[in-house]
Amino acid sequence: MQYDNSSLQDFKDCQERYRLKYVLGLKKREEGYESVDKVWGKAIHKGLETFYKGNGGLVKAVEAFLADLGEVPFQEEKVKTRENGEKLLEAYAKHYEKEDKNWEVLEVEEPHQFEIGGFPFIVKKDMVVRLQGNIFAVEHKTTKKSMNWDYWGRFEPNSQITAQVYSTMLKYGQCSGVIVNALKVGFRERSYKGDPPGFHSEFQRQVFNRNKEQVEDWKNDATTWIHSLNLSMQSSIQWLKNEGQ
Repeated sequence: MQYDNSSLQDFKDCQERYRLKYVLGLKKREEGYESVDKVWGKAIHKGLETFYKGNGGLVKAVEAFLADLGEVPFQEEKVKTRENGEKLLEAYAKHYEKEDKNWEVLEVEEPHQFEIGGFPFIVKKDMVVRLQGNIFAVEHKTTKKSMNWDYWGRFEPNSQITAQVYSTMLKYGQCSGVIVNALKVGFRERSYKGDPPGFHSEFQRQVFNRNKEQVEDWKNDATTWIHSLNLSMQSSIQWLKNEGQ
């Protein structure tokens, strides 16, 4: 059995949800409106993956986004639409055209397996880049939230970021941190401070790093949770339910 941060976080949040999803393999028959953020964000990730792989630039990136999104029936959605996804990728490419020339892309969406506490653990980073001789992992995030201290504070601490720092260190011998590449989207009903109504976007990047003690704490914590997960898998006791999740 292999472990990763996403499935382990599901177990932390609600053991019963983990059982339904990973043990019984239950899936939604179809995505409803409550899934628009996940579905649209995943499609933007696919567009960015294609863009940074260099397989046809912006044109292929937009095509990849549209193909991954499919014909999702979110008719009432104003922000996360097919048209706005195209606009977002176009604005993003233009915004970072000069800055990204300094990035040497080393990998895109490549899984990396290693061991923690004797257990196989997998981390898949959106990207790894070299910038001025330093190695960074890159994590793409789409959000409707204001990119203020409250938004950025969610990454301190954050097990996903710590896992990516450790994985990058193991693979490349160094890691200067994880660049959280945030793409904010929104919709204005009317003009605001001279800006026109309709869809709008904003881009920011912040670097988050971890020291040796933080990495060790994460490894110990993850190992403890894996042991707990294995005990649940091996026993016949009821899986704990977190109804808040």
